[in-house]
Amino acid sequence: RLGFASLPAIFSEIKGGTIFGTIWFLLLFFAGITSSIALASPFISFLVDEIRLERKRAVLITSVVWFVMSQLVIFLKGTLDEMDFWAGTFGLITFAFIEIIYGCWILGDKKIYQELMEGAIIKVPKIFVFIMKYISPVYIFAIFLFWIYESYILGKRPKADENTIIVRIFMILFLIAMVFLIKKYWRGNGKIREDQLKNTEN
Repeated sequence: RLGFASLPAIFSEIKGGTIFGTIWFLLLFFAGITSSIALASPFISFLVDEIRLERKRAVLITSVVWFVMSQLVIFLKGTLDEMDFWAGTFGLITFAFIEIIYGCWILGDKKIYQELMEGAIIKVPKIFVFIMKYISPVYIFAIFLFWIYESYILGKRPKADENTIIVRIFMILFLIAMVFLIKKYWRGNGKIREDQLKNTEN
């Protein structure tokens, strides 16, 4: 809202606003492009490192996926906000909760502390492990419960329309496809590593 509503309104009221507005949106464009490259890097790295695709092909696949997803935003009203909520808000706290439970409670706090200290220049206080293990999960779970209460009990979340349902189905299918790929190639790489260890022992 600040970049696309408030600042353009300010530029329209000041002298030279057209020039400042042009510069502003040009800088905003470059910021978006560079951020998109950074966001694409993990998916491209997964395709290159785990699936063993050539980098050009990985970039092409990523571009096609982004192009298809962008069509939803262009032609279906309200889809950008829906994607932003489920991926950037709900998904953020959900995966953070999963990572904390897996890291601190399944792997163990000692393992997590070793990972924190790996390559560290200064010693990380152990209080951070305590915060991650006990305080962070409770805090995130409380946020999740408050969201359920506010959205569904108080009824503040708007009802889903046809466009919203289409986007949700698309995101669920995309998530299932990603989980399938990760599971398939993780198992494959694990088997390759086991075979390499056996050959080394022999």
